[in-house]
Amino acid sequence: PWTAALWAAGGETWHQILDLPFVRALGDGTLDEDLFAFYLDQDALYLRDYSRALATLSARADTAEAQVHWAAGAHEAIAAESQLHEGWLANRARLGGPSPITMGYTNFLRASAAGDDYVVGAAAILPCYWLYEEVGAVLSSQNHADHPYAEWLSMYGGEEFAADVANFEGGAPLFVVAGLEALESFSNP
Repeated sequence: PWTAALWAAGGETWHQILDLPFVRALGDGTLDEDLFAFYLDQDALYLRDYSRALATLSARADTAEAQVHWAAGAHEAIAAESQLHEGWLANRARLGGPSPITMGYTNFLRASAAGDDYVVGAAAILPCYWLYEEVGAVLSSQNHADHPYAEWLSMYGGEEFAADVANFEGGAPLFVVAGLEALESFSNP
């Protein structure tokens, strides 16, 4: 699909992401626990606002199918993934709020979903799903019962998350294409 072309276009960036020291250490289990706790704390805060951005797209959608699609994504982001975060962070110190980077990114997502054209909001949202699933799939080959981050690797490298992403990826382009067609017809009466 057209998403494969987008993925191919970002090939060099993809390799740079996999080569990040954080990602490599997460995969091989050598990542400092405090760094992982900071990341997970920020990710929990990110998911809260990511869910809001998805819900905003649901509210802006033109069809019931699109509304359900985005709303299901919002629910999944806040419910299922939060279990991992809250469980792991239960007895660890937390920053207490989003870092400037987390805040900047979530503000961008929420503003794109609410204020830009519908298709721009959708385009801003989609890479998160893709990236987590792809990184999880690559790193899952290093997972084992004693891996300190086995739960994270199992979640994002697992079949259930891959199926959720495939479902999301399969439906989102239809809504984006429909939005582009609507935008084109509006621009060319």
